[in-house]
Amino acid sequence: MKLKETQKASIDLVQEELDSIKEANEEFWHSIQELIRYGVPGHDQKGHWAEIRMKVRPLQTDLIGAVKEKMPEGWFKNMASLNRAIMAVGCKVVLRLMSMHKGEWHEILDGLNKMAKKARLEEFKNDMAILRGNIIECNKMAPEEKLRLVEQLGGMEKRFMELGNSGKVDEGNNGKGE
Repeated sequence: MKLKETQKASIDLVQEELDSIKEANEEFWHSIQELIRYGVPGHDQKGHWAEIRMKVRPLQTDLIGAVKEKMPEGWFKNMASLNRAIMAVGCKVVLRLMSMHKGEWHEILDGLNKMAKKARLEEFKNDMAILRGNIIECNKMAPEEKLRLVEQLGGMEKRFMELGNSGKVDEGNNGKGE
């Protein structure tokens, strides 16, 4: 009977993972729709722009014409606006596709990142220990002030280490960890 409960718990985890993937996909496709609907400006805030000229097959212009015909009224201002939106959507889809293909270097880079993170956390702990020792050895502070500072440092160190180990901030309390 315990085996069935374990299987049920694993099915819940699988379902949660599937729901997470579905939610991420919905967000992605919503962002694609926003790009198509609202387009991309032809220049930045300072007026900078670049021109791209390319040769395409007649079939590709026919496809753009078909997209234009299917677009609801008012979703693009002119053909340049439509072409910019199509290009932005294409770039976003390609980037998403490339992030799905994790090659042999992905695991190596991920491992190196984890090693560097661990080293940074160790350095931070050592620096905090040195700072705590300097506060304790300081002759110009009252013992109550030293205690307050050491406790404050301890709380900060704990929050930082939790942040470093989890990789995210608890947004319910603005990252204070309390």
